[in-house]
Amino acid sequence: MKIIFNGVIETQTMNDQEIKIVIAGAGFGGVRCALDLSRARLPKNASITLVNQSPHFEFTPSLYRIVAGASPAEVCVPMYDIFKQSRVSFVEDAIVGADISARTLIGSSGAYSYDYAVLALGGEINYFGIPGLQEFAYPFRSINNALVLARRLHQITTQCITGSKDAKVCNGHIIVVGGGPSGVELAAKIALWSRTLFKQHRVDPSFLTIDLCEAGPRLLSMMHKEVARKVQNRLQSMGVNIFLNRRLVKEDIDKVYINDMESRAKTVVWTAGTQPNQVYRNIQGLQFDKKGKVLVNEYLEAKGLNNFFVVGDAASTSHSGTAQTALYDGGFAARVIASR
Repeated sequence: MKIIFNGVIETQTMNDQEIKIVIAGAGFGGVRCALDLSRARLPKNASITLVNQSPHFEFTPSLYRIVAGASPAEVCVPMYDIFKQSRVSFVEDAIVGADISARTLIGSSGAYSYDYAVLALGGEINYFGIPGLQEFAYPFRSINNALVLARRLHQITTQCITGSKDAKVCNGHIIVVGGGPSGVELAAKIALWSRTLFKQHRVDPSFLTIDLCEAGPRLLSMMHKEVARKVQNRLQSMGVNIFLNRRLVKEDIDKVYINDMESRAKTVVWTAGTQPNQVYRNIQGLQFDKKGKVLVNEYLEAKGLNNFFVVGDAASTSHSGTAQTALYDGGFAARVIASR
């Protein structure tokens, strides 16, 4: 347990018993909940502790910018900068479970007793059991993932300078899997940046191929059809090949199998699958829907539990999985806690 900073504590009387609010996870939902609680009219004896495994907030919707050489600092905000002069205390630790009967969250290096718990642990990559995918694909969910992919684009450019024609074609073939916002933005950025790299190194751009594959019938299924159509047209004008109704079924070190189609490529970027953080499965007392998300009541409390809230990607609500929903959930949970 590494305490990064302590929040501003107001004077308490000796008879006041501390009311402990513990928030696990510092994504959109966790940060919003902590900020709103800090600004709320809480009793002087209430403490707010935010626990997260890294000391910064990652603005994941802009990760694609790092792939084109942007500094990680552009999408990374230190927790201290967010919560300085607030009531929030921050602890760098990874929550791995909870003992609901003992009202305690369990971390890798410490335990955190609570009166109110808010779990905002987000999601993690889901490979859907596709053979070879976890071993060979490039995931795209964190700053480290983006940095690895950025290095890979430079490697591709170098590999397309020498070698046989067939090798250059294979090395220059990039497949982005997933037609959601992350996949669409990433495919566009790769198309622009890779061609810039090829031009700088005087590599024949005809060896560069960028495919965007989506298992569903259209891109951006959560958005209006007209928006999706315009996005698809724009991507195609940038040289991105769009493959719809194409499901990845297997990946080898230099081959990809999509439905009944086989393609040679050494760079497959996976943006298509997420699932709730595995930590939720480690907590006895939680109930789950068919997608593995935690069932919650109208107050975002885990079903059948009091003062144990689940917000953001892992909550079984209509629009969970987006930053906007996580922000709403975090603010809503803060209002419920403050009212109690």
